[in-house]
Amino acid sequence: MGKSKLLIGALITAFALSVFADIADAHSAKSKGKSSRPTTAAQCATKYKSYKPVAMVYFGKDGKFHKCP
Repeated sequence: MGKSKLLIGALITAFALSVFADIADAHSAKSKGKSSRPTTAAQCATKYKSYKPVAMVYFGKDGKFHKCP
């Protein structure tokens, strides 16, 4: 049972690091004047509260669903 908890902890840590790396990349691109358009599902989920990862869409202010990324 100890090994499974360790594996789960490692997976959670790896996922969290990838999410933070994506956020940092988006922030650095924005500060360099580049487009802040999300390029990964994690960035879409962070930017759009209505993001649906299974369908890879978010609900826009125009009342329509839009693909992301």
